[in-house]
Amino acid sequence: MDRVNYDQNDYTWTELPLEMPGKSTATVVADPAGSGQLVGRFVVPDDGESFRAEVHRRRFDWGHYRYAISHYIPSDFARFRYDTIISQWHGYPMQDANGKNVSLNPPIALSVYGADPRWVLNTNLLASTNPPKAATTHHPIDVPIAYDRWNDWVFDITWSRLLADGTVTPGLIVVTLNGQEVLRIAGDNNYHQQWPPYFQMGIYRPNWRAGPNRGPSGGPPVVVYHGNMSVSDLNGCTAASAP
Repeated sequence: MDRVNYDQNDYTWTELPLEMPGKSTATVVADPAGSGQLVGRFVVPDDGESFRAEVHRRRFDWGHYRYAISHYIPSDFARFRYDTIISQWHGYPMQDANGKNVSLNPPIALSVYGADPRWVLNTNLLASTNPPKAATTHHPIDVPIAYDRWNDWVFDITWSRLLADGTVTPGLIVVTLNGQEVLRIAGDNNYHQQWPPYFQMGIYRPNWRAGPNRGPSGGPPVVVYHGNMSVSDLNGCTAASAP
């Protein structure tokens, strides 16, 4: 993966826009599980400035989609007391009363959370518009992380949508892990902007941004593998797929 067409609005899977601040990297490598397939290897070094290595796919229309993705978490995964987001559906910046752009938490984010890592799905809804502010709900997933093997996820998402008459169409998130349904969340599931949230995958450690929660650096890098990504448009056609 490289930065070709990063700013050219080319949203095909072959040339995904990249988010690589600092010395973070995303490369295509052989499957660490030995299947012979190619997968994505994302690395964020603990250097005091790097905090994310992600690719994103924009944009889909409103409706019903199925996102399938597999995550491989190495047994030597660099543990952290806060979130390590590995897949997220992100909204767009909002303006406050002074016209300043404000970026809110992603409406949906899958996280490897805590010093004793566990799966958590975080959802965010709009709590106020002036200033723009989100309210977070944490949804623990009661299935242990399987290390050194693929964890196969399916996120079946019907986006809630604000209509012109002020009513909101119902939303639904159904999450499946290794063939087992682990979460079902009905109701509003985004900020009801012009476009529905767009998909990102990789590694994002929000608390590694500069700030009081950054902590000392110099530990091992964060490494996560991603594979078998596909997005199915359940309104009628397959939207996109990737290794």
